[in-house]
Amino acid sequence: MTNTNEEINTFILKQLRKRQKANGITFEISQRYGLAWDEAAKTVHQVEKENHKELDKHQNRGTVLFSIGFMIIGVLLMLGTIYYTLTGHVLIISSIPYSGNLIALGTGIAFILGGFVGILTRNRK
Repeated sequence: MTNTNEEINTFILKQLRKRQKANGITFEISQRYGLAWDEAAKTVHQVEKENHKELDKHQNRGTVLFSIGFMIIGVLLMLGTIYYTLTGHVLIISSIPYSGNLIALGTGIAFILGGFVGILTRNRK
């Protein structure tokens, strides 16, 4: 029976890592291992609860990569704008001189802050 429990737990973890819904996993366990729906649902919930930190880390890798990407784009946009401004180039968006440069600089800063907030939010979980 222990082998079967370990096998069920391993199956549940694999499915949770794939972001499958709990009801779908419960249905699979009921069909594969002949468990009653309530028992299968309880097992899925228990495995999810016991491994929530590992699952959160696994599922939030994309958030970190996305946030870092935004920060890199923001730094490049900001540095490019500073370079263009210091060399006398004007990004024309309206009749106000250097307004495009300010907008591009602000957008770069917003990208950096957005990436930073994404990383902080992920690390607080």
